[in-house]
Amino acid sequence: MLAAGWFADKVGARKAFTFAALWWSVVTALTPLARGFWSLFAFRFALGAGEAPAYRW
Repeated sequence: MLAAGWFADKVGARKAFTFAALWWSVVTALTPLARGFWSLFAFRFALGAGEAPAYRW
């Protein structure tokens, strides 16, 4: 994801990975709250977006 690469370059790899790990944790914990296809889709999309900065590692 282009935005994740820009973010990692802007704040540094360590902060970007820390943010990604926190994002994964929060979204993973919220995923059981999904009440249908679209809410599950939104949670999974958010999880994927949070994984993007970790690709650089």
